[in-house]
Amino acid sequence: MKEMLNERLILLATAQECMANVADMIDQWDKSQLIVEKSTFETMNVSDTILNLSNEGNLLIEKIKECYRASLASLNAEDTQKVNTFLEQVQGLFYNIVENASKANEVSHKLEAEVAVQREIEDGIKRAYVRVIESVDSAVACAEFVLAEI
Repeated sequence: MKEMLNERLILLATAQECMANVADMIDQWDKSQLIVEKSTFETMNVSDTILNLSNEGNLLIEKIKECYRASLASLNAEDTQKVNTFLEQVQGLFYNIVENASKANEVSHKLEAEVAVQREIEDGIKRAYVRVIESVDSAVACAEFVLAEI
């Protein structure tokens, strides 16, 4: 009986050691999670800024076009074509930037939602860890008590 309790106590001590390793991994995960959360927030801010600046760029191009149309009478046909081509190219560039910024913004917001889900999962794992380690610690204490009584 005493030998069996010693064996069980060794198994429980091994379980405690494993739980200490799990605690370390959870701590590392928590630190990593914080970095991901901060990076996600920064990415969202950057993509929001790019999107806003790109939209402002498009508005400026529209204003330039309005000013240009008002001064068309003073330009020759070749200059008019060059300016039209230039404005269309710049506006196309801003549309591409807006399109890509919108995609990046959408991805950032999805990532933020997934990070929140990950945080909930991590919190659940931490609660389960606490319950398991408390049970293992209680079992160790009980086994040590029984062993001491024998």
